[in-house]
Amino acid sequence: MYNNEATAHGKLNLKSLLICWGIILGGYLLIRMVFLIFGLQLHLTAQGACLALLPYCFGALYLWKCCKKQKPWFYLLGLLLPAVAEKLTLYFLGAYLCGISPFRVTAVMEAIGTIEPYAVLFTRMPMRYAVNLLFFNWAYILCGIAFSALCFLGLSLLQKRTEDEL
Repeated sequence: MYNNEATAHGKLNLKSLLICWGIILGGYLLIRMVFLIFGLQLHLTAQGACLALLPYCFGALYLWKCCKKQKPWFYLLGLLLPAVAEKLTLYFLGAYLCGISPFRVTAVMEAIGTIEPYAVLFTRMPMRYAVNLLFFNWAYILCGIAFSALCFLGLSLLQKRTEDEL
């Protein structure tokens, strides 16, 4: 039979995931804007570290506070899916801007890190850094995914510990 409670729970899960993804995206865009507005866009290590860590901290904090008693796959979808999607989006954007086939992974990664592909899009100097991808490198990819996986594991272990205490 049709279970109304299961449908409501599924909608709540989807709504919570969408809110988490929105928080991660909003945190990412906020950090990019702060670096752009304050002229810090050429501090690549700081920008990469903030973008790799802070949005997923915000997402994990939301999931920890508002989405208790969830299965591990929920946290996996909430944290790892946006991390991988963001890295793929930046990679394909870089490949497009550099004019290199996305199938040539090493060439794309070298081009993103060494040239300013965004300079072709915007001729005005302040706007050139709106699409700055110079922070995007292998360390950013690995650290970002590893940190989101660490947040996922932490949330899963906290959930399991909470279930064991009850």
